[in-house]
Amino acid sequence: MKRHLPIIALALVALIFVVTHFMWMGDVPEKLATHFNGAGKANGWMTRSEHSTFMLLFGLGGPVFTLGLIGLMRLLPPSLLNVPKPEYWRAPENYPKACAIMLTWAQWLAVGEVIWMTLLNRQILLANQIKPPRFATAETLYLSAGFVIMIGGSVFWLMLRFRKTDEPTSAHSAPPPTAVES
Repeated sequence: MKRHLPIIALALVALIFVVTHFMWMGDVPEKLATHFNGAGKANGWMTRSEHSTFMLLFGLGGPVFTLGLIGLMRLLPPSLLNVPKPEYWRAPENYPKACAIMLTWAQWLAVGEVIWMTLLNRQILLANQIKPPRFATAETLYLSAGFVIMIGGSVFWLMLRFRKTDEPTSAHSAPPPTAVES
């Protein structure tokens, strides 16, 4: 179950993204503001259909692209793997495990990407309920800062994970003492 948790989480957040997207699209005008300047003033527009298509492609395509890149890692030579303790992780017997670790990491990263896109989409649609449209720049800044922190934290976790190997420590690798005969 633990192995499937990131896939289940990703499927769930993707479903929430798609369902909420279509629910929210009914609450926006035919032409909506989709780009805003630093002060929150609208300076770019799309039709409802264009925005809907763009958000679905970008919101689901970005995570799929991330997963695809990491999934292709198995096809690359191990010498391209740049992680702590590379001599261990590049070894033929350990490289598949390194790829699996990277794929699980990418799955959780994709979960974060979809959550961020869901919340960003909501911010855009809320901005269009105000006349004239006005983007909540402070809230979006917090949202984006949270996303950047999540990415940084996940990379930090990944580096810590690759510092850990399955090799026994030197204290455990010494042979056990032999019994002294009397």
